[in-house]
Amino acid sequence: IASIARELGVASQPMQKLLLDSSAQRRWPARPLPPELAAGVLPDGLVVPFIELLRRSRNAVFDGMDTTPAQAMIKKGSRLKDPKNKATQLAFLWPGLLGLELRDVHTMRGVPDGCAVHFDGGVRLVLDVSWLEAKDPTALVTTLGQKLAAWSMGHGPWALLDLDAQQSLFIAIVSNYVRGWAQAERSHLPKTIVYPRIQRWLDRKGQKVAPYALEISGRFGAAAIRQQFALLAEAEKRLACLLIDDPGLALEALAMLRAPDAGERPAWLFLLSTSAARVRKAVGVAISD
Repeated sequence: IASIARELGVASQPMQKLLLDSSAQRRWPARPLPPELAAGVLPDGLVVPFIELLRRSRNAVFDGMDTTPAQAMIKKGSRLKDPKNKATQLAFLWPGLLGLELRDVHTMRGVPDGCAVHFDGGVRLVLDVSWLEAKDPTALVTTLGQKLAAWSMGHGPWALLDLDAQQSLFIAIVSNYVRGWAQAERSHLPKTIVYPRIQRWLDRKGQKVAPYALEISGRFGAAAIRQQFALLAEAEKRLACLLIDDPGLALEALAMLRAPDAGERPAWLFLLSTSAARVRKAVGVAISD
């Protein structure tokens, strides 16, 4: 509460003293995030059939992606084998906290968002060179946590697309099984997506996708899919926040402190829940751990 109050500019003197005392020794995660507890902090309204369709179609999406840009980025970067500072040491630690296996880490200049996550027989990280000199790694590892959360939840390839592309591709996949459900605007798909490859995968292996496509078509109209992706992005941010001992800093890094729109709840309110407290204690970042 004190951490959030500080970022909102309403921290009392006792709160400020508590934060000052606790900041002397950072509490970085000591244990992986338990999936069974993390499920308790997912946003209300995010439905299981939607998540399952993403998980079961992830290989189709991955097959349809042109991985040349990712491979070029890794090839251009410098392999980092021996992390020297706290930020890079935490980068090596972070995938394991989310149940992922780290393959290698590379550094280069000009990495968008400060980091990129690729998957090829394990997580391959590309870090901006700013990680090598960072004094406070909180914002960096928070952003990294958000990107890793998508792979941890099982829909990693989908997170590499923007919202318009996600919606268009999702509609195209559901419409593959439910004719007339919606008109897919494939013009929103980036050039890095080769849809005929996805279609071939669905034709061969899509039997595990079909039941969820049918369930979604009977439950939602296509207009509701955009909101599901927005809730999914919020879920990724929530998981990233739970790994940070000073959640106010994480909320600031993820732009979750804005005033809510009419009828909405503040994005940070989930941190005050019993479920969030359990997760924070389980990973070792709670003050009372």
